[in-house]
Amino acid sequence: MEAHWFAFIILSILCSTEAKLTKKQPRSVAKRQFQVGDLDNVLGQLGLCSPPVVLSHGTVTLHGGLSVGDTASIACLSGYRLDGVDQITCLGGTDNGGWSDPMPTCVQECSGLYTAPRGKLYSPGHPGNYPLDATCAYTLSAPPGTGIHIRLASFSTEDGYDFLRVYNGADTSSGAVRSFSGPMPGDDDARQYKSTSTQLFLRFNSDSSSTDAGFVVDYEHYDLSTRECDEPGTLAFGTQVVTGMLEGDFIFYTCDLGYVLHGPQAIMCLPGDNRVWSDSPPACVAECGGDFHDPSGILLSPNYPNLYPTNQNCYYTVTVSPGNYLELTVKAFQTESTHDALQIRDGGDSSAALIGSYSGTSLSVGDAIRTTSYELYMWFKTDASSQHTGFKLEYQALDITSLQCDDPGTPSYSSRVETGLSAGDTITYTCNPGYTMHGSATITCLTGDRRVWDSAPPTCHAECGGNWQDPSGTMLSPNYPSLYPINQNCYYTVTAAPGNYLELTVKAFRTESTYDVLQIRDGGDNSATGIGSYSGTSLAANDVIKTTSYQLYMWFKTDSSTQHNGFKIEYQAVDINLRQCDDPGTPTYASRPVSATFAAGNSITYTCDPGYTMHGTPTITCLTGDSRVWSAAPPTCSAECGGDWSDLTGAILSPDFPNVYPFSNTCYYTITVTSGYIIALTVDVFSTEANYDYLEIRDGGGSSATMIGRYSGSGLSPNDVIQSTSNQLWLKFTSDSSDSRQGFRIYYDSSYVDTRPCDDPGTPSYSSRVVEGFGAGDKITYTCNPGYTMHGSATITCLTGNSRVWDAAPPTCRAECGSDWTAPTGAVLSPNYPSTYGYNRNCIYTISVQPGQGIRLTVRDFVTENLDDYLQIRDGIDGSATLIGRYSGSQLHTGDVIESTSYQLYFRFWADSTSTYTGFHIDYQVFDITLRSCDDPGTPSYSSRVQTGLSAGDTITYTCNPGYTMHGSATITCLTGNSRVWSAAPPTCTAECGSDWTAPTGAVLSPNYPSTYGYNRNCIYTISVQPGQGIRLTVRDFRTEVSDDYLQIRDGIDSSATLIGQYSGSQLSTGQVLESTSHQLWFKFWADSSSAYSGFHIDYAAFDITLRDCDDPGTPSYSSRVVEGFGAGDTITYTCNPGYTMHGSATITCLTGDSRVWDAAPPTCRAECGEDWTGPRGAVLSPNYPSSYGYNQNCYYTITVSPGEYIQLTVRSFRTEDSDDYLEIRNGADSSGTLLSRYSGSDLSAGDVLKSTSYQLYFKFHSDSSSNYQGFHIDYQGVDIGLRQCEDPGTPTYASRPVVATFSAGQAITYTCNPGYTMHGAPTITCLTGDDRVWSDAPPTCVAECGGDYRYASSGAVLSPNYPGSYGNNKDCYYTITQDSGSGIRLTVRDFYLQSSGDYLDIRDGPDVSAALIGRYDGSDLSAGDVIESTGYTLWLRFHSDSIYSYTGFHIDFARYDLTYRECDDPGTPSYSSRVVEGFGPGDKITYTCNPGYTMHGSATITCLTGANRVWSSAPPSCDAECGSDWTSSTGAVLSPNYPSSYPSNQNCYYTITVSPGSFIQLTVRAFYMGSSSGDYLEIRDGGSSSASLISRYTSSQLSAGDLIKSTSYQLWFKFYSDSRYSSTGFLIDYTEMDISLRSCDDPGTPSYSTRAVTGFSAGQSITFTCNPGYTMHGGATITCLTGNSRVWSDANPTCTAECGSDWTASTGAVLSPNYPSSYPSNQNCYYTITVSPGSFIQLTVRAFYTGSNSGDYLEIRDGGTETDTRIGRYSGSGLSERDVIKSTSYQLWFKFRSDSTYTYSGFHIDYAAVDIFLRSCDDPGTPPNSNRAVTTFEAGNSITYTCNPGYTMHGSATITCLTGDSRVWSEDLPSCVAECGGDWREPTGAILSPNYPSSYSSSQTCYYTITVEPGRTIRLTVGAFYTESGSDYLEIHDGPDISAALIGRYSGSGLSNSDVISSTTNQLWFKFRSDSSINYSGFKLDYEAV
Repeated sequence: MEAHWFAFIILSILCSTEAKLTKKQPRSVAKRQFQVGDLDNVLGQLGLCSPPVVLSHGTVTLHGGLSVGDTASIACLSGYRLDGVDQITCLGGTDNGGWSDPMPTCVQECSGLYTAPRGKLYSPGHPGNYPLDATCAYTLSAPPGTGIHIRLASFSTEDGYDFLRVYNGADTSSGAVRSFSGPMPGDDDARQYKSTSTQLFLRFNSDSSSTDAGFVVDYEHYDLSTRECDEPGTLAFGTQVVTGMLEGDFIFYTCDLGYVLHGPQAIMCLPGDNRVWSDSPPACVAECGGDFHDPSGILLSPNYPNLYPTNQNCYYTVTVSPGNYLELTVKAFQTESTHDALQIRDGGDSSAALIGSYSGTSLSVGDAIRTTSYELYMWFKTDASSQHTGFKLEYQALDITSLQCDDPGTPSYSSRVETGLSAGDTITYTCNPGYTMHGSATITCLTGDRRVWDSAPPTCHAECGGNWQDPSGTMLSPNYPSLYPINQNCYYTVTAAPGNYLELTVKAFRTESTYDVLQIRDGGDNSATGIGSYSGTSLAANDVIKTTSYQLYMWFKTDSSTQHNGFKIEYQAVDINLRQCDDPGTPTYASRPVSATFAAGNSITYTCDPGYTMHGTPTITCLTGDSRVWSAAPPTCSAECGGDWSDLTGAILSPDFPNVYPFSNTCYYTITVTSGYIIALTVDVFSTEANYDYLEIRDGGGSSATMIGRYSGSGLSPNDVIQSTSNQLWLKFTSDSSDSRQGFRIYYDSSYVDTRPCDDPGTPSYSSRVVEGFGAGDKITYTCNPGYTMHGSATITCLTGNSRVWDAAPPTCRAECGSDWTAPTGAVLSPNYPSTYGYNRNCIYTISVQPGQGIRLTVRDFVTENLDDYLQIRDGIDGSATLIGRYSGSQLHTGDVIESTSYQLYFRFWADSTSTYTGFHIDYQVFDITLRSCDDPGTPSYSSRVQTGLSAGDTITYTCNPGYTMHGSATITCLTGNSRVWSAAPPTCTAECGSDWTAPTGAVLSPNYPSTYGYNRNCIYTISVQPGQGIRLTVRDFRTEVSDDYLQIRDGIDSSATLIGQYSGSQLSTGQVLESTSHQLWFKFWADSSSAYSGFHIDYAAFDITLRDCDDPGTPSYSSRVVEGFGAGDTITYTCNPGYTMHGSATITCLTGDSRVWDAAPPTCRAECGEDWTGPRGAVLSPNYPSSYGYNQNCYYTITVSPGEYIQLTVRSFRTEDSDDYLEIRNGADSSGTLLSRYSGSDLSAGDVLKSTSYQLYFKFHSDSSSNYQGFHIDYQGVDIGLRQCEDPGTPTYASRPVVATFSAGQAITYTCNPGYTMHGAPTITCLTGDDRVWSDAPPTCVAECGGDYRYASSGAVLSPNYPGSYGNNKDCYYTITQDSGSGIRLTVRDFYLQSSGDYLDIRDGPDVSAALIGRYDGSDLSAGDVIESTGYTLWLRFHSDSIYSYTGFHIDFARYDLTYRECDDPGTPSYSSRVVEGFGPGDKITYTCNPGYTMHGSATITCLTGANRVWSSAPPSCDAECGSDWTSSTGAVLSPNYPSSYPSNQNCYYTITVSPGSFIQLTVRAFYMGSSSGDYLEIRDGGSSSASLISRYTSSQLSAGDLIKSTSYQLWFKFYSDSRYSSTGFLIDYTEMDISLRSCDDPGTPSYSTRAVTGFSAGQSITFTCNPGYTMHGGATITCLTGNSRVWSDANPTCTAECGSDWTASTGAVLSPNYPSSYPSNQNCYYTITVSPGSFIQLTVRAFYTGSNSGDYLEIRDGGTETDTRIGRYSGSGLSERDVIKSTSYQLWFKFRSDSTYTYSGFHIDYAAVDIFLRSCDDPGTPPNSNRAVTTFEAGNSITYTCNPGYTMHGSATITCLTGDSRVWSEDLPSCVAECGGDWREPTGAILSPNYPSSYSSSQTCYYTITVEPGRTIRLTVGAFYTESGSDYLEIHDGPDISAALIGRYSGSGLSNSDVISSTTNQLWFKFRSDSSINYSGFKLDYEAV
């Protein structure tokens, strides 16, 4: 190419020379070499431009030549771009400037250096789209003094992903000054940038996804001297003076009072090539602490008034001239309460007196604080959590000479006398009575520089115990009146002068009930007689306690839990001669003479209340002598279990009355008065457990007397009277082992009688009565309440003779399941009302009154199981009448009224087999039907109405609410005639799926609103108002499925209009307003096939469009804005927050015109993946912060501040995936810098501060391909390196250190470990000098070691290894504690938790393993606060852990104490024993006794030894339940081995009980359990050996607490056996010797499914049993109680069994499944027959039926005597319900019951009864689906005629007749009504149905239908339903007689909607329906009529 170019130049020269020069003769010239420039000179002389230079990688094309005006076009080869212009123009020769522009160069595309004065930059691939994953770097360079101005000519990249960034300088180190992405910025300023120096660097990056057209950037050089420095910002908390913004100008800075200037005092706009400031602007900082010396100033919390940082320790000192003091005035104060505190001290350092510690809002504005001298010290400490604004305090120095000492106050519980508060004045304090003074009683105000007291005021304490000898005083609980401490033992003694006694007066008393106790003894020590033990509130204010001598001893003991105020008790010594005995009180349920006195020698006699038995001495005497005490305790009066009473008056009480009676009691009472008297019982109280605990009263002297009644629950009421007919009554009270109540108190009286009336028999529930009287021959007549049926005699008569009894019991009144009522008034009641109605009910009720009357129902009560149980009411006589309503739950309310339209009503009540309720009570009465109005038809939902009335002829007109569409007639009329009904049903108002609205106001509703909108919706709505108006939408409700269901709103008439928004979920809020920009709106609502919600209700109204502003476009996340306004032409300018990059136009404008919209969307501000920051402060953010960062990212960030500074990072937020995602921070500019750390998860917390050691930091953030999180936000700022301290090294766990003010170079910290811990490492560490502020060593650690030797320390701690961490496995640790001889060691447990069994702590009372074991403790055997004391001066401890679990272990403090005061420890009471205690001092004894049934092992008496060790002479004995024993005492107990612990396996234990001959043994079971599946048992035999009669063998839980077992002689033999498997708690059985003459036969009970007639249980008496209907007896019907030594029955009870099959001939009976009501067996075939008298039929009534829902078990019933007769039915599962009735047609029935080999169930119970055949009707045959019928009755000879519904075809006979004869059956089977496949219809009205409608049509069908009506009429089709398989199954409709007629339409899926109308144009229509071979649906129903 170069050769061609050169040839072109030569030819041009020759051509132009030949034309313009005169030819001359050649002459000789000197030869020389042709040089560069010669050609240019030649061409210049000719006025021509020099040829353009040869262009590397490009082409030059001349247009013309080299003459003036000629041009040259320059282009670069592929892969290169021009640096310069693409065309130059020749301006003439060299003198005229040559070419118009420098010759451009070609630089490599997507990189290179651009130096031309102007040109363009292109994205790679321009003008095509740029490639993916491109990275391009462009460097622009201008001459010195020149800047570069760039402007975007075009720009389009993938928004947010592909960026063009601009940097001020030659690379990216300066940070991006512009970042472009997405569309071309709308604001012109945003499209351009002028450099501040001679260089610009541009970098373009594209990602791996979308590409776009890219960019063209114009660039041009400009004069840099005209460039101002950028605005550096305004100084917060200071002032600045600005001289200008051009080169050489200055800004001077000064901080406000209290703030410190960080940075230069002045900055200059630098001259030269960079127009920048000489330094970063300074900041005015409220520092963390400081030293202040001015006479006045301001103290600020760090960062004030912004939030102070977390984890700060700030120290402030103020020092002014001596002779002054300081006054602080609070201007502001707000910190985190408790945790962030300001401590102020009255002096120059941390040791000065504390003035106060303040936090929260504990200081208020205006508060003043004064020091006592010229110095002040403050420490402000913040934690790691909440931040607040902190504080602002002004201080001022004031003259000290006028200053007094502060009033030191009066200590609690003291008084004072003062001379003043000035220097030299004194105050003298005195403690209140009962308190002990600690400290100096007198204090003095010092002279000198400080006005302080020479000492603190004393304190007055209520001590733990004390010794009192004054004649009067006060005793207080420790810390009174504050809470007393836990775990206290406080001893108080009072000793007055002999000859006195002490009188205590209680002033206050409150302790933890039961556990914190004050024990008061009548003497000088703990062996004195106890006056009382008090806790809780058992002592009241002003209670008086008196001793009997001059000494008193008190012991106050508290446990480790609840604390209270304790006590205040005053005492006074009183002359003993004035002392009486204390009032001994009156025992409960007793009385004493009112005149009783308590002087020495006087007596009191007590009497028990009626019904109570006295225990103890009735008379007691006040003894003479030194002690005023009674000769005996007062007696007690108790209500016994049973008793024999013979007084004429008295009372019968339940055991323990009035307290609840015990479980498992049987109590016998007799009342026997003088012969000729009768006994009247009057009930005062009666309450027992209903049904289970009862009182039986018999009219005589024994259990065989006539039963008066058995009463339970609240069966007797106060003042009820029960009378005997003789002089004796026998009562038996029985309670079971569960619930108990108060029982009873029944008074009795006796009176002489000659005649007496019958008892009042009462009025049965739900009835009333008329009473003649209660004398012999008098009558009572009963009447049941309305709705109830009487059972029994209505009239009863009082019989004459010896017994005044009634001839019959009163009748009962029951609410039946169904009834027929004809009275003019009455009631309809649910079964058993008001009790629950039961299960499986099907009850029919009818009411029939006189024709011409109506029936008015009034609801009194209604509650059933919701939905499943219901009451159906029909307006007529049977189940075919018009349904008035079906009511369930609480749908009917008290007072509701229902009226019939005729003289009959029909009710059906149905209840299922689940829940049951009280049911209903509905009164009825007749009314005149002619007065009846139409029922109020109501107002349909979503409508209003206007009515003229509800009488015949009146009308109601309805209007739908806005947004709803009316279906039906708008006006309905009340018809005349017999029935008051409306001409039509009220219309409905429906929210349609789509609509078009034109009214100026209205509403847009989702389909079916406010119900759910359904599935698969695509609804279109439009609103059109007048042009010039806008439409304002107001949201009233909005709720859809999130994302999938949405409402789209567009600003125009169709789907192409501008989208206002697409809303889903709850994105629109109630009250939210949307406005159109024109007069039309278009809506689309879409719902998918999943969830459906209530949808939306949006009101609309037209408004004037000219008043509209642009909508507020909002402020993008992470930005701020400046708003000019929202009117046409107004602008908004946005700025991104620190750390974010802007994408989009910074300024947007509200457009003028018809639409108020913005010219561009607001920009976005994003946190990029990597940045380079150089400002003095800023932020580093993870990508997308605060949203989750992306996957597989590697982001690099750098921060560079000024040299001489370090970088302080403050964490605001940090959360990444643990381990895999991390942030790496290095101390330097790149990845080779020193690693500060790698952070992941939540390693960094908000407020954490990190510091570099130089002016650069490098960050790398990496995320992997799994979880992602929010990431991080880290602020940074540059700080002077000279201020750097060492980091706070913290305090090691389990250690302490002195309060440290600063951590400057050279300072040291010394650590001390907590008691029990051992230090590892150096105790002192020093902050090193040099460039790095680090400590000389790591802080030491404090470790709880495995073992330790503690010698002569007065206190300390013993810890498990690693405490409080887990102690580990396989440990053996040894500890010793040694004190001085004569001292003891007291251990106090602070924490104890070991593995149970395997891990333990041994404590031994001495120096080594041979010492006495105090205890081995594991699990949680020791509790916090437990105290263990040694008996000598050494303790040895061993801790052992095994290889399984480990826990936190133990922390046990130890302390030295004086051993000489020690008593023996309380050795406790062994399990299953009691004890008598002399005391715990040396020589005292304790004697133990085992509980009944237990055997003692060890010494019964132990003694507290004297000497150096306070220990007992031996361990307490143990009481064990042995394996077998022989008992001969009259009472005792038999226990299983180890009772109540589990007995051992493989035991054979033998026990005998032998009492006196002539007695028998009564066993009472207290507990019995041997496991549900073990082979363990207890065998009891009625004699002394294993050959005696077996009473029974008991296992599992066959015996219950309270069960009684009686022998027949004086001996019993027991064998207990346990096998090798499970073991249980076993048994506890008490025994008592009883007189044999009292023994009857035991009640043998009543066999299941039977009744009995009893003569008695005494010897010779008998019982006769009868089986219930349906059961067969096995065994003798009568048994007799035998005489002799053994009270046993002659035979076992018979059993009554439900057999597998039977033949019944009685007129009534029952048929039962085998084993009923238990489950029947498998594989049964049972046959039953019932045969009654000929001329009868059999009526079965089902009582219960269940054979399982999926089993093969069934009951077959046939109408005759054999299996070949007509089958009535085969029933399975729950196919029969309770009270279902089945009737035979003759006098025989045959049954077969079959069960298969799988599951079995309870089966059936069916009662039967013979009924006269002439009463039999045919059964109701029912109405076939899709038909109706005409019915008279079901009597023999009557008929039913059936008619199919429109569209259906009848198969079978239309009329059936009830046959006469023996069988009441119908002449024909029921017809069926079928929707056929096709049909020809010619009636004027009818219907077209899909095959099988409404069931699914069949596959692969083609059906043809025709409709033909009268000529001249057309056909109107109305769609009732339409649903086919979309696309595949269709209905085709033609407007004529066949397929050739015009096609009206082909419909499929849901192509037709309900109420759609299709009209023909002729009198014929032809239809074709086709279904394919796949999915089937319900099809269609099209009603038609001729029009």
